[in-house]
Amino acid sequence: MNLKTIKLQFTNSLLTSKNLAIIFLLASFLALQGCAATTASVGEKDMDVTTLQKGDSKGTVQAKVGHKPKKTAVKNEKEVEIYKIEIGNEPAPGRAIGHLALDLLTGGLWELAGIPIELFNGETQYITVYYKNGVLENYALGSKIPDEFK
Repeated sequence: MNLKTIKLQFTNSLLTSKNLAIIFLLASFLALQGCAATTASVGEKDMDVTTLQKGDSKGTVQAKVGHKPKKTAVKNEKEVEIYKIEIGNEPAPGRAIGHLALDLLTGGLWELAGIPIELFNGETQYITVYYKNGVLENYALGSKIPDEFK
């Protein structure tokens, strides 16, 4: 046997389907390691809707919400802006540490439960803001965009 034959036999013995499956599983666990912890540590701070007050200008409302409206419209001579916000998806260092600890204790298997838990954390809400003469007259909070603005 020459060196080339020994090298070929060694390579073939490493590339069995069982070994490839093990390598794939280990690579998957390493790739997923920390995803739930990372997701728990990022997010958006909940918007306090009660800070919106009658008489606020559009710019003030936009600053309080933190971003531009998803949709704008005019209804009954009033301007309407609809903002999409996330409630209950604030960064949570304690939750992130918990995910990390469970990842370490389970060798990464926790990610199978942790990722879905974090992905479905939080709730989408819509703030519909009504302006008259450029100032806030009224607003409504709901779980969907009002039908008349779809």
